[in-house]
Amino acid sequence: EALRIREDGNGSHLDVAQVAVSLGSLTVEMAIFDAARAFFDLALRNYTFDESADAHPRAAHALAGLARVRRHQGSKMLQQRDSLSARRAGLLVLDEAINFQAQAVRSRASLGQRHGLYQASVAELRAMEAQRDQIHRAMKSADADAPPSPPSSMAASSPERGSPLREISPSGQVRVIAPTAPTLAECRGSPANTPRNGNPAPPHD
Repeated sequence: EALRIREDGNGSHLDVAQVAVSLGSLTVEMAIFDAARAFFDLALRNYTFDESADAHPRAAHALAGLARVRRHQGSKMLQQRDSLSARRAGLLVLDEAINFQAQAVRSRASLGQRHGLYQASVAELRAMEAQRDQIHRAMKSADADAPPSPPSSMAASSPERGSPLREISPSGQVRVIAPTAPTLAECRGSPANTPRNGNPAPPHD
């Protein structure tokens, strides 16, 4: 209700941003991360409403909130170990979180390096970067330990006689090899011409 009142024109952009940050923090605690992201996005837009001026110093609250949300969402995706595409997408989301946190650090640099908020922001940024680097190393190690894929230059299964062979060149071009007729020796030794005693039957005249 407070946010609605301020958005209706009864509050400044900073008032709207402040309420949106509070709601974002509340929904993070409730683990409603999509709603939290929307609130922090709204706060950031209001903190940077005047594009001709620098962002308000309090914009760091919205940036840090977005970093926290995106880190959680990226970590959730990275837990899907059976899906490589989901893990790669999770890394991209984690990179987005790191970018938001880096902006929060720059915004709070004006507070001084001894300020508690600045030091906490730097520590959070370093933790995110360490998490990303660890995941990168784990994924590279998994790729190195994976069994080699079968060669793609020939077909995976041998075709039956009479079927055309297909050969794939390194450039990706497919060459069809015409089937060859069976030889006389193969005909003599074929199951159809071999009696039960195991000796090949004499050829017909």
